[in-house]
Amino acid sequence: YPHFSDCRHEKEVLKFLPPLTEDEFGNYYKIIGEQPKVMFTSHLDTADREQKDTRLFQANGRVDEEGYSFRLTKTGSGDEHIYTDGSSILGADDKAGTAVMLYMMSYNVPGIYYFFIGEERGGIGSNALSSIYDKVDYLTDVKMCVSFDRRRTTSVITHQLGRQCCSNEFGQALCDEYNKNGLNLSLDTTGVYTDSASLMEDISECTNISVGYYNEHRGTEMQNITYLKKLA
Repeated sequence: YPHFSDCRHEKEVLKFLPPLTEDEFGNYYKIIGEQPKVMFTSHLDTADREQKDTRLFQANGRVDEEGYSFRLTKTGSGDEHIYTDGSSILGADDKAGTAVMLYMMSYNVPGIYYFFIGEERGGIGSNALSSIYDKVDYLTDVKMCVSFDRRRTTSVITHQLGRQCCSNEFGQALCDEYNKNGLNLSLDTTGVYTDSASLMEDISECTNISVGYYNEHRGTEMQNITYLKKLA
């Protein structure tokens, strides 16, 4: 579902989603609870350069994490992973984050759930929202922004765009709560950019959490489904 200036394929995803409200920029959101203090974000566009069918495959195994490379070391055991035939990217960046948010919404976890457009084209939707942030009534009480759009399975991001995006105390509190439930998250200063970075001037605590994809933006992209279920 790539985003182009003359064609926003994100709209084609809506038939798979629950009813959402569209803002003036073409982003979509849902508010759960009274005056929520946290915003959760993912993005609906993928990094494809053209619209393609995605042919999926599944295998179980373990991922070797060295740099940005990975391989399945043993089939028939280990975590479940999905991937494509290589003719298209998987788009787990950020379908995985979208899936986590849909799961949370189904259990009515309080928050403002924002599904942004054009993240892969420079954060088009989130930057547009930031430009009028102070004028949006339903954002008045938001103090925290948690994006679900980080590679691998270990990160709570504390730095984006070369600067600190959330306090270590906030990041560590997130790690502690997730790790109580079987994850292995830790603070990570190597974040680059996702939609929460667009809102760093507006929200004091902005972070990004690993959702289990590897080798994003390439035909070798892979998603750890076992981890994604644990995260949800």
